[in-house]
Amino acid sequence: MRSTKTAVEASLEQSRSVRKAAKAIVESTIGSRGAARHLATLLEPRVLVLAFHNVIPDAEVPRGDRSLHLPFSRFRAILDWLPELYDLVPAGDAFDHTMMSGSRPRAAITFDDAYAGAISLAIPEVVRRGLPATIFVIAGARDGQTFWWDSLSDPDVGLSSRVRNMALSEGRGHEETVRSMARANGWKLRDLNGPFVAANWEDIVASSELPGIDVAHHSCMHSNAAVLDRTNLLSELKSGRRELEKKLPQARPWLAWPYGRSSARARAIAMESGYEMAFRVDGGALRATDPPAPRFRLPRLNVPSGLSLEGLRLRAAGLLGR
Repeated sequence: MRSTKTAVEASLEQSRSVRKAAKAIVESTIGSRGAARHLATLLEPRVLVLAFHNVIPDAEVPRGDRSLHLPFSRFRAILDWLPELYDLVPAGDAFDHTMMSGSRPRAAITFDDAYAGAISLAIPEVVRRGLPATIFVIAGARDGQTFWWDSLSDPDVGLSSRVRNMALSEGRGHEETVRSMARANGWKLRDLNGPFVAANWEDIVASSELPGIDVAHHSCMHSNAAVLDRTNLLSELKSGRRELEKKLPQARPWLAWPYGRSSARARAIAMESGYEMAFRVDGGALRATDPPAPRFRLPRLNVPSGLSLEGLRLRAAGLLGR
C-alpha cells in the first residue's frame, strides 16, 4: 500500500513540475517587459494596488506560510519595474476618481500584518527610492509573535489548505482561538524568529514617522470578519481602531480586511466604525472600462513569494486572473 501511495505522490509531483515549467515558459514569453507593457496599454489599467505581506533576506530558508515571504531581490525588482508604467501614489489616493484622468495609471504599495522583515527590509528600501507605502497593522499583535498561519505551516510543504479552512471557519481566524483548536486537534505549533514574526511596536512607530509611509488598520486580532457576529465584529473593528490609534495616533482611517474576507454586515460596521475605505486582498487592477470599485471592497493584487516578475506583469495587465 505504501509503494502505491509513493508512486501516486511521485506522479503528482512530476505533474506539478511540468505545469510549473510550462507556466514559466508562458510567463517569460508574453510577460517580458516589452510585451507586458504593450498588453497593459491595450487593457488600460488605471489603478493597481499591490498587497505584500513579508519581505525576507535572500539567504533565509523559507519557513512558515511560504507564499507570504517574498525574497528581497524579487521585491527590489518589482520596485524597479513599477515606475516604468505607473505613477506611485499613497493607497488613500489610488481610487480617487478626480485623479483618474491622467495619462499614466497609478499604483500603490501596501503591506499587511507588519512583519519584522517588511519593517526592517522593505520599508527602508521603499523610503530610499522616495516611494509612498501603507502598512496595515494588527492592533492586538505582540512584539515578536509568530502568527498562527506560520506556526501551523509544515516546514516542507507550507500551510495545509484543510488546516487553513478549518482555522478560518471554526477558529474564525482568531489567533488564540486557532491555537486552542490546534492543541485540541494535536496539530504541531512551531515558533519562528527573525524576519518571520511580528515586528516590535517600537520599530513600527519608527517606520510610521518615515517620509511617505502611512499606517492603517488590519483589525484588532486579525479575525475573519466574514463569519463574526455583530458583537465580535464591533470589537474587531471599532475597539481595534481605538487601540491602534493609542499607539499610532496618525493611523489613517483605512482598513485591510484580514484574509481579504468581509460580508455585507462587516462592511456596514466598518462604515459605522468610522473607516473611510477598506481593501480586499484580491480583485487585481482596476481598468478604465471597469465600474467604480465599492468603497469598502477596493481591489488589490496579492503578490505571493512564488510569483515571477513576468507573472506579476501579466496579472497586472489582467491576463492571468485578477
